[in-house]
Amino acid sequence: MKLADMIPLSDEIESRRRRNPEFRKLWDESSFAREVANRVLRYRVEHGLTQAQFGDVVGLAQPLVARLENGDDPPTLKTLAKVSAATGLSFHLEVVHGAVEMAT
Repeated sequence: MKLADMIPLSDEIESRRRRNPEFRKLWDESSFAREVANRVLRYRVEHGLTQAQFGDVVGLAQPLVARLENGDDPPTLKTLAKVSAATGLSFHLEVVHGAVEMAT
């Protein structure tokens, strides 16, 4: 298969969200954790830090940094506060209909 023939990931995700209510629920519920993971990973890479170095800066053990970047589980407010204090990253949150989301 050629790269030009491949379906963009975002299109595939939207297609699955439309077809599969269970996938849609899981995908939507994990959006907050994925957004935090993306921001943390972007910061770490842009600053040339390993996970262990980032953990030292923030005050987190490397395995916790790995879990944070994995994006499978939402971080605690305490973890977000540590990351924000050490990096200057901002996380604006909303709690809506029982879910935590990034505020727009």
